[in-house]
Amino acid sequence: MRVVNVLDTGIFHGIGKPPSAAYDDLETIITEHTVEIQLPRPIYAELGGDPTADQQPSGSDYVDQAIRDGWIDIAAPVADSEPVDATVQDARHVMESAITHGKTAVFAEDHSLIGVTMQLFERAENIHVNLFTTDLPLQQAAAAVVPSYGYYDFDVYFAPPQSVSTLLHPSHFTAGYRSE
Repeated sequence: MRVVNVLDTGIFHGIGKPPSAAYDDLETIITEHTVEIQLPRPIYAELGGDPTADQQPSGSDYVDQAIRDGWIDIAAPVADSEPVDATVQDARHVMESAITHGKTAVFAEDHSLIGVTMQLFERAENIHVNLFTTDLPLQQAAAAVVPSYGYYDFDVYFAPPQSVSTLLHPSHFTAGYRSE
């Protein structure tokens, strides 16, 4: 089974720019367990890269070396399709209702994580997706919405930004991994 991990900006901010022990831990987990990280294009842009550049990687201190080394990929652009669009809209509504602070907003970058997750499910039959976030409304939306569309090979992990290192455990990134 293919295992794909989708990470938001806050995870990389919590891990820090390379070189760092947490960054090295993430690389070890991904490379030793033959799983993937797919980075949504808007998240890559938030990390300082240009997802539209002709040549990748293109300027992110957080992930460009990992892209060059082949253990992080920039995800394909999210295509407009009924299941993906509907899921993203449902997630946006759940996120907006979960926000209790009036100055907090839901951003397109948050939606992109749900969009990439759904697109992965739409394009692959034998896949498990893990989504990692530091955004509690996004975690709540992903946990509610993705399974409601019939995709159960899915886990979502949340940690506050200051506690991201608690997520750096192989069992989180390899959830759903089964050797065939």
